[in-house]
Amino acid sequence: DQQLLWSERVGKEAHLLRVQLADLFLDNHHVNGHTTGTEALWSGVPVLTRPGEGMASRVGASLVEAAGIGGEMTVRTEEEYVALAVSLVTDFERIRRLRRRLEHGRASNRLFDTQRWVRNWERALRMAVEEAVLRKDGGSPVHVVVSELGQ
Repeated sequence: DQQLLWSERVGKEAHLLRVQLADLFLDNHHVNGHTTGTEALWSGVPVLTRPGEGMASRVGASLVEAAGIGGEMTVRTEEEYVALAVSLVTDFERIRRLRRRLEHGRASNRLFDTQRWVRNWERALRMAVEEAVLRKDGGSPVHVVVSELGQ
């Protein structure tokens, strides 16, 4: 039975349990699902996204890329979005494969590697402070680029 289900608002715990019942998360083009997209991916629900021009419309592509399914779940046009959505909801084996990839990658993909994120954030802050301390001439701000730390 193929259907869209609309539901009432519930608390966070019930919401997270309910999310995993979905087969597919259709991301909004103009303002992507930030937290909701992350929750869907954590729950093993594939997210289909189409990035736009603004930051709020590119988050979904970053999320699915960090979750390891970006190449398969990011499209460029509305026509590609509709075609892939229709293809996915009629191909349950493909949905199952995507779900398994998400569930198995949960412990290792960049999206949910909080310790890696914290290490890189700490490095970025140290680099910014060092740059500010070393630059006593009041020059223009510089970009801080953190290269990925080893595992």
